[in-house]
Amino acid sequence: SKDNIISGIKDFVSSYNTLMTNIDNVGKTVENTYKTKFNQYVKEHEKELAEVGVTIEKDGKMTIDKDKLNEADVSALKKVFGNDSEFMKKLDSVNSEMNEVVSKAMDIKNSMSGLYNADSSSVDYNSLLSGNSFNYLG
Repeated sequence: SKDNIISGIKDFVSSYNTLMTNIDNVGKTVENTYKTKFNQYVKEHEKELAEVGVTIEKDGKMTIDKDKLNEADVSALKKVFGNDSEFMKKLDSVNSEMNEVVSKAMDIKNSMSGLYNADSSSVDYNSLLSGNSFNYLG
């Protein structure tokens, strides 16, 4: 239903914003490389996002115009946020690449320190952006 799609988009925006905050905590190389890529892809699709009520702030985080989002046609929402959308494919690609790099970096850090803490070994960025929220948007 449209309500489920809108709920999924709200979850996506929240997760995206959390990701942008967390990228800052993993190191300058990851931050500079991947935050730049995410921001680039979001900017490339800024018009499409705005048409369904999602805007990009100066800090790169997203905000939702709830009225515009609620008024958006389901096909427009799927065009931007569906599994087959160019936007989501680009984000998923960068997300997967970044998650692999972060996981390897954390493995190295943990092996060098001789300490391992499963709760802080890595942030699962894949679950943030590629979770179950969008499976139904196909």
